[in-house]
Amino acid sequence: MSRAWAWLWLALCLLASVARAELAVPPPTSPVIDQASFLTDAERGELEKQLLDFHQRKGSQLAVLIVPAVDPETPFDYGTRVMDSWKLGRKGVDDGALLLIVADSHKTQLLVGRGLEGAIPDIYAKRILQDTLRPLFKQGLRFQGIQAATAQIEGLIDGEKLPEPARQASQGGGWGESWPLLAFFLLIGSGVAGKLFGRLVGSFIIGCLSIGLSVVLGAGVMMALLIGAVAAGLCLALGEHGLSLAEISAAAALREIGEMNRWQRAWRHLCSTGWQARRQFPAAQLKRLEQQIAESERAHRGQLRFVVESALDWRAAWRGMSARQRALQWFGELRVWDTEENTGVLVYLLLAERRIEIVADRGINRRVAAGEWAGICAEMQRAFAARDHVAGLELGLSRIHEVLLKHAPRDGEPFVNELPDQVVVR
Repeated sequence: MSRAWAWLWLALCLLASVARAELAVPPPTSPVIDQASFLTDAERGELEKQLLDFHQRKGSQLAVLIVPAVDPETPFDYGTRVMDSWKLGRKGVDDGALLLIVADSHKTQLLVGRGLEGAIPDIYAKRILQDTLRPLFKQGLRFQGIQAATAQIEGLIDGEKLPEPARQASQGGGWGESWPLLAFFLLIGSGVAGKLFGRLVGSFIIGCLSIGLSVVLGAGVMMALLIGAVAAGLCLALGEHGLSLAEISAAAALREIGEMNRWQRAWRHLCSTGWQARRQFPAAQLKRLEQQIAESERAHRGQLRFVVESALDWRAAWRGMSARQRALQWFGELRVWDTEENTGVLVYLLLAERRIEIVADRGINRRVAAGEWAGICAEMQRAFAARDHVAGLELGLSRIHEVLLKHAPRDGEPFVNELPDQVVVR
């Protein structure tokens, strides 16, 4: 009888081990692996771009894994096996993070390497999952939930002092994706230089600029010299009609590629600088706006932050990062979500595109309809179109004050200012 029980026990152990072995860890072929058809192809591609761009900029690795089920394991146990198998993060830094989503059971888990435990402690990881990801999932906004959660994670990692990403790796990727923009610069720059300075001086100037830009983008020395020679020769060839011919050539090239909007957007962000934002928002006017923010917060439960950014990194603009995605990153980096009642509200202005985004935490979003935020953004954009930027922000603050006073009044409760009132201008 005892022998029969022993065989039965052995059989059960074998069955358990087989069941466990069936739950294999997929190979890390992409920063986003969706085995449950949770996202569309377009959504997965956009999320991959976001995570790859963050990796190139910061060095840390953030991955999203979506599986149908993890039984008989818990999400934490399975996620730990994935972390051990994928070895996310840089060697010696251990700055990887994994967002695990179990589709069938609607469970989530956020695991981080030792190098990120200070940036993303357990309490922050729990709040990202409970306060950001799950409420959006309940509304059926799968992609938006993952995008918002990863943006908050990126914001927390951005606030951590980590080693810079390897220069060689960033240069290799940058050159591979940047040479078309350099070609566009050569066509336009050669024509402008020839028109302004004449053939000889213009060719020398554009040649030197092309060599320097090629090196910055990651080209080798010989390739940079070759590009400089081509640019100088192009300037000599175009002569006094260089500007018009260059514009025609560039436009034809862009039409052939079929990505005019993409080129224009990257060029616009590349040419926008921080001093433009500082010039349009004088210190005295910002001080007045900050005082208005402080006064507004005393009347309602909202905690406000304003961010004005001149432009995106041109590589991010080239890859298609939206103003909304950047606003979500700021929402996480400034910890607007880290308030006692989840009532943080971020107002983000992207000057290069005159785009305005409002990101509100769930304590406000459950009271305010999305259409009200959209209406405020539309009013502000009309003010920005008239190039009255400070008035546009003041108008937005006034409208937000009215909305929060209506939906989330303070009702005489003591006021605690949890977020700085200073306007971030970059």
